[in-house]
Amino acid sequence: MKFTLKNIKAVYKSLFLCFFINISFSQSLINDKLESRIKNITNAKNFKGVISSENVLNISNEFGLDNDQIMELFRPYSKMYSKAPISNYNVGAICKGGSGNLYFGSNIEILNESLSFTLHAEQAAIINAWNNGETEIRNINVGGSPCGHCLQFLNELNNADSLVIVNPKGKNFRIRDLLTLAFGPKNLGVKTGLLAIQKNDLELENESQDKLTKRALLAAKNSYAPYSKSYSGIALITKESRVFYGSYAENAAFNPSVSPVESVLSSLNLSKVPFDQIVRAVLVEIKSSKVSQKNTFQSILKRVAPNAKLEIVYCTNKK
Repeated sequence: MKFTLKNIKAVYKSLFLCFFINISFSQSLINDKLESRIKNITNAKNFKGVISSENVLNISNEFGLDNDQIMELFRPYSKMYSKAPISNYNVGAICKGGSGNLYFGSNIEILNESLSFTLHAEQAAIINAWNNGETEIRNINVGGSPCGHCLQFLNELNNADSLVIVNPKGKNFRIRDLLTLAFGPKNLGVKTGLLAIQKNDLELENESQDKLTKRALLAAKNSYAPYSKSYSGIALITKESRVFYGSYAENAAFNPSVSPVESVLSSLNLSKVPFDQIVRAVLVEIKSSKVSQKNTFQSILKRVAPNAKLEIVYCTNKK
């Protein structure tokens, strides 16, 4: 009887061990396949920090992952785009737009320039979504709680109250959980917010048929500047004839505002284009406006792309 029981225990132990090994092996295969899928998406030649809703849905269905898990899987890949030569502190963020697409964002610092120029990862992710036509952000993940600067920036969004801050370490947050007694657009009588469609009625002081100037004007028309009315935008072209643009994004607290220079450099960064590949850049802004991007435009672009041709074109507000 003892011999029989020992044999039975040995058999069960062997079966359990085989089951455990098979489960571990299967999980390893799943993880390898998932990692391969993510790398195929992010290493694609035309990748610019955007994961389509179709890819998100396919991964969710195939691997049984929810929204928060998928965002956390992709977030470390956004961190790879970080440029932090001053702090050496690399940050990556990822946000989800109303379309279902996911958008990368990473921090950018410019060596030998003021720290006030620093673009935070959360800001970069939002700007990426904005540049790609999103009008609503549903979720954002930066690995925990955003810093106070970024909470103030996120509070400017047109749907700030419903934004979910994904916290992979525990319970998710809302802005009101982290930014108490918040100050934002509503306090200054602004009914809409960042990402709401802008219809700034601008025209060039001197008519131009130059395509890059027209693209910069369009960026200015899309800019968000409800406090200063200093609408501005930038368009630039690279050595490979790729065109990028960026719009000004103002904030109720002023300091977290994102300049069009930061916006356009973030787009280049997420498209893996070195800044020194810029050949020509055009800034369009309102002449004698309360806030001018001229000095920032010249200082930063001369620093990162010393051989680029820089042009400033003025426009007027027809309203």
